[in-house]
Amino acid sequence: MKETINKEKYDLTLLHAKQGNSEALHNLGVMYHNGDYVERNYKKSVNYFIEATKLGHLSAKFYLAIAIGTGIGIKQNVDRALLYMHELKDSGCINA
Repeated sequence: MKETINKEKYDLTLLHAKQGNSEALHNLGVMYHNGDYVERNYKKSVNYFIEATKLGHLSAKFYLAIAIGTGIGIKQNVDRALLYMHELKDSGCINA
């Protein structure tokens, strides 16, 4: 039963992501990062964060900055990560 509910959550999130919903793209990034409902895959996680960031999702940009800064799922680039964090701070993101 729990597996069915988890698959339904994933499928619904994927459907919304395919429709360009930035929150769904962000949520898929988190799912793949944490291994929730799917097998953990940092590269897929980063790709979903990139797509959500392109649509203006600030939390996705924060996760992307962390991934870039640490080199998890993407080539490490500390300067780029810091640039993203400064942009987030300027946008009012309190975690940046």
